[in-house]
Amino acid sequence: MAQLCKRRLLAEATLEEAQALRNYGMALGTAYQIYDDCLDLFGTETDAGKSLGTDIAGGKATLPLLLLQDQAGPEITTQLGQMVGQWDENQLNILRGWLSEFSTLEQSQARLERYLAEAREALEVIEASAHRDVLTALTRFLAQQSAQLGVS
Repeated sequence: MAQLCKRRLLAEATLEEAQALRNYGMALGTAYQIYDDCLDLFGTETDAGKSLGTDIAGGKATLPLLLLQDQAGPEITTQLGQMVGQWDENQLNILRGWLSEFSTLEQSQARLERYLAEAREALEVIEASAHRDVLTALTRFLAQQSAQLGVS
């Protein structure tokens, strides 16, 4: 709380505005993480700027994989565990088939949209300004980027 008070003095914001900006940042950051999780599986190497499947290769639990694990039967779950344990980029199409079958991209995008709505809502206590407009525009940009995933 003391740090928040210092920030308030530095930014000349009220405590309510500082909390709103914190909430905005947390929601936008979470939405971006979901986007990044999806980009690694449903994007293109050009868009990602890296090889796809690197999160899986690194053993990271991403939202689409967690959704798949929660919804798939024991056979797919077992195969998924083996796949993640010994990742081979040639398995990406198999994985994408399962992800598509269980609509994990759409579910992930819906969660991302909820976080973006939360971020925009947090900004409502901030006085209308060009700065607030830029922060709102960031949420729209991320929504547009997310909508492009899986589109071929």
